[in-house]
Amino acid sequence: MNRTPLLLALALALPAGAALAQGPGDPNAVSWSYFDIGALHVNPDESDLDSGTGLQVRGSGQISESWHLFLGWNRIPLEGDRSFSGVGGVPGALVVDDDVDRFHVGIGYNLPVGPRTDLFVRAAYERVGSADFAITVGDATTRGKLEKTDGASVEVGVRSAFTSRFEAGASVRYTRLDDAEVRLDGQPFPGGQAFIASDSTTAGVLYGQFKFGNGWGLLAEAELSGDYTSVFAGARLSY
Repeated sequence: MNRTPLLLALALALPAGAALAQGPGDPNAVSWSYFDIGALHVNPDESDLDSGTGLQVRGSGQISESWHLFLGWNRIPLEGDRSFSGVGGVPGALVVDDDVDRFHVGIGYNLPVGPRTDLFVRAAYERVGSADFAITVGDATTRGKLEKTDGASVEVGVRSAFTSRFEAGASVRYTRLDDAEVRLDGQPFPGGQAFIASDSTTAGVLYGQFKFGNGWGLLAEAELSGDYTSVFAGARLSY
């Protein structure tokens, strides 16, 4: 049983409770206490990997006027293949078909620069889960595994509530991951990162939310980089 979503929900409940205890503020202002759930679609720009759509859950809890904690989890299908010629010209293929979990947790600093506009800086620990793959040469198939890896991210941006119903923002996010270890039949296989994108990525992020009232809203977020494009669409509950 994968307990990650359950642990995520419990962790989010702690800062959310603290935020509620601080009392109500401007209902139309930017909120740093929220819970998101929705679909995440990832499209690799230059890769043998296929596009994939999965689930994302994330949230944030304000712990003081200027500081907040945040975390998130998503699961995306990782599928793709690459053909090659083996020894003697024997045709071969490397195929990956698995679901990959990604988790992050961090702390952010938000600075109000207007009644409903905040600048922010965020830093997070990032972890990407393992993925299984197979290499076939002729009639022989070897099983492999791309081990989990971790790293860090930094994000700088702005959020603004333009009206009582509409909020938007933009940011730049830099992520760096350690090289993932590749194993074939349980043994290390140096240089086997055939499906790995760049270990460092700089992306632009655009965000928008339509608010229904009572804390609920619909949101959309696009992350654009030279390695991939991702789109997240879902519901947000702001505290």
